Amino acid sequence: MRGKTLARTAYFWYHTDVERRQSAVRRPKKQGVIVTMKKAIRDFLALYSPEVRSLALKARALVLDLVPDVQEQIDAPAKMIGYGFGPKYADTICVIMPAKAWVTLGFYRATELPDPDSLLEGTGKLHRHVKLKAEEDVDSPALRKLLLAALDAYKQRSAGGN
Repeated sequence: MRGKTLARTAYFWYHTDVERRQSAVRRPKKQGVIVTMKKAIRDFLALYSPEVRSLALKARALVLDLVPDVQEQIDAPAKMIGYGFGPKYADTICVIMPAKAWVTLGFYRATELPDPDSLLEGTGKLHRHVKLKAEEDVDSPALRKLLLAALDAYKQRSAGGN
């Protein structure tokens, strides 16, 4: 009996790891593969309402516009799209997390970011997020400033070795 349980556990962990690796799709430079990434994003967001899909795509466009050469990764098990400059968690700039009625834009080490408009929510020691409930929230100049501040903070961390 114990052998069957161990075999099932090994099968589960192996396949979970394979699925996780397959779901982490990056946004490469090749034009043909970018189309695949767009399709992967559409497939990922298909589970959500049209309003949430629209907000997520608008937030994605903002990130891709303000953060040049950013890598985009879908983490389907965690239900998020990550944006950063490398595979490590410390290379993350922000994440988009669709929810039932809004989209959450999470920032890595957001407690270190200037937030004069008090957009950031949350109580974590390092991370904070902004809930985007309407398209006007995505168009906010304060959100653009926050995203640019997150990019500047990343550049300072990577230059300083932190």
